[in-house]
Amino acid sequence: MSKTSRFASLALLLLFTLAMGVHTHRAWMEWSWQRATSSWQAENACRVLERNPDCWRAAARLREQEGGNALPLWSRSLDLDPRNVEAAIASALPLESAGQPQEAERLLLRAARLNQLWLPRWSLALFYSRQGHSDEFWRWARLAFERSYWDRTAMFRQCSAQGATAQFLLQHVLPVRLDLRLALLRYLTGQPVDGQLLPAAEAVVACARPEQRGDALPVLVDAIAVLARMGHPEQAFRVWASMCDRRLTSYAAPTEQTPVTNSELRAPFMEAGFDWQMPPASGVSNLVLAGGEGVRFTLTGSQPAGAILLQQWLFLRGGQTWLLTVDARTQGIEPADSALYWRIIDEENGLPYEPDRAAVHGDEWTRLHFRLRGPPTDRLARLALMAAQRPGRVRMQGDVSVRRVELRAEPRP
Repeated sequence: MSKTSRFASLALLLLFTLAMGVHTHRAWMEWSWQRATSSWQAENACRVLERNPDCWRAAARLREQEGGNALPLWSRSLDLDPRNVEAAIASALPLESAGQPQEAERLLLRAARLNQLWLPRWSLALFYSRQGHSDEFWRWARLAFERSYWDRTAMFRQCSAQGATAQFLLQHVLPVRLDLRLALLRYLTGQPVDGQLLPAAEAVVACARPEQRGDALPVLVDAIAVLARMGHPEQAFRVWASMCDRRLTSYAAPTEQTPVTNSELRAPFMEAGFDWQMPPASGVSNLVLAGGEGVRFTLTGSQPAGAILLQQWLFLRGGQTWLLTVDARTQGIEPADSALYWRIIDEENGLPYEPDRAAVHGDEWTRLHFRLRGPPTDRLARLALMAAQRPGRVRMQGDVSVRRVELRAEPRP
């Protein structure tokens, strides 16, 4: 082989070796920035892979985690990839902090044009909030809610900080969607403010369809409980009745004159809201009657002396006398030991308005009629079936069954 040929072969080998070295070095840098644990490591790789915007974005994220100034890194990535939304949004905040709000706004508007999802829109809403541009904040907040998903708590907090009421949000900001109305009601239930819960709950009821009751019922029941605790039982009852009217429950709607829900005792009970509840008590077991209407309680004799077997919260108008109609029977309970009573109980002090007036007895199904005195003023109360104990007698043993309970306001004279 001639000298020329040998020289050419060596040159080609050298070039190949150099090319392989460069390729290997770049491959190493690619591997390095993807596994970098500091911005310094990532930046070193980016200087080799100068045209790789992903590398510069990774370095910028690491710089932010370290608490350093990531703007130059974000800007470099944006120069290489002007359509990248993440880099545009991330560059805007340090620009705004540095006294360049116009440039920050330009980048955020660019991001919102490129990507019409939640993050660019909410980023713009927050920018206008910080800048004190209220109209623009509400415009972009409305657009952000259209694309929002998952937890909206932070969004509602920001809207509250801007002075929004539930009514304002429902009328001017939130699209008419059940998920958004439920999110608002859930937020307000967690930190209730007088006058805010009722419109939100009514908006949910108006929007929900019967097939959506699985999503709506738990949130509405929580809101009803909070309304009652806040001293608004009439509002709580109003929401419940409208839920029944809209077939979000399987019950006919109660009224102020006939306030008992689920008077046929169709089980299983919701055990919440204004449906029946069977508080657990030692020495007492319960069983749904055949056909699913009515319930039977078995008393072992070891139950507490004032055990509540069955109860329902009611909103009662004050100054009324109430006519109670019950289909019931007892089995195996000695008449001398029987101490089963229906009572209307004050919600605040737990005392009955008229003690020991509506007793239950009889081995056959019997329709019983009682007259009960209610609260003197409009208030939340309980209608309860209680197992007491007669003085000087042992506690009852046996069964008591109930399959219908109606309460009706007696006409005023």
